[in-house]
Amino acid sequence: MVDARDNVNAYKSETKQEAAAKASKEANMAIAEDSTASITDRASAAISAVGDKIQESTHGAKADAHQEVAEEQSKI
Repeated sequence: MVDARDNVNAYKSETKQEAAAKASKEANMAIAEDSTASITDRASAAISAVGDKIQESTHGAKADAHQEVAEEQSKI
């Protein structure tokens, strides 16, 4: 059975992954908006930014879920 400590560790891991995805998204957005970059680079960066946003949202939702479960388990 997963205890509160495991959920706290999972929360921390998901939070770090969320932050990494956000940083990658922002870097890709900067390239996508850079008028000096080639159209191929801009399009590729825009596509990558969309994927990063999905990852950011996914990891954020998982982090929230782990946090809620850990809080509930610590009340028991």
